[in-house]
Amino acid sequence: MQLYYRALPRDGRLPGHCSMDVPDDLLGKRVIDVLCRKGKGAYQLSDFTGDKGFVLGVDPDASFVDAASACAAGNHWSGEQWQRYLRFEVGCPEDLSEAGVRDGSFDVAYVNSAINCVFDLALALAECARCLPPDGYLWVAQGVFRNADAPSVGAAASGSVLGNVFLRAVSLEQFEGLCLRVGFRSVEVLSRAVIVPDGDDARETCGASEYFQATVRVRR
Repeated sequence: MQLYYRALPRDGRLPGHCSMDVPDDLLGKRVIDVLCRKGKGAYQLSDFTGDKGFVLGVDPDASFVDAASACAAGNHWSGEQWQRYLRFEVGCPEDLSEAGVRDGSFDVAYVNSAINCVFDLALALAECARCLPPDGYLWVAQGVFRNADAPSVGAAASGSVLGNVFLRAVSLEQFEGLCLRVGFRSVEVLSRAVIVPDGDDARETCGASEYFQATVRVRR
């Protein structure tokens, strides 16, 4: 598993369209940012959780965690006081306990676009469910899904396409089934739009209209 995560793109950005689509009820909440990379999203999430909330950024890559921590004072609204509201830890999405995450200890699990880049999607979803209380939710910000009848490359993607959110995309039906299987109770699609694969490897492999981008709330 660690070998897989070490092979993901090193520039901090995973292939695919990515934007900060944030729920409107984060004030005062405890949020875990899964696959936070170099921390840009976690800094922004902390703007929304405010001085009563807390954000934990988790990434398997220790160098990204170190970089996110090193730059936090210059990117967080509280400056040098950032550690009161924000922390970064090393951990895989499939085992958030590596980062010290206890059962039911976060209100929201947040994944920005990179949900398809986890090594084991079912196990990662189960871990997100474990870290949430009964009224918590997983928020997938602009995740990429494929149409149900489109071919899937899935785990066969390797080499230069490793970690590409298009080539590892599942259908929304598959995603919902996995979520319900691991303990979530509902999957709500909040937005949906057809999206054209970006990146040379994705364009060579994927059809331009076979994928869509969605923001999804998955309730515990």
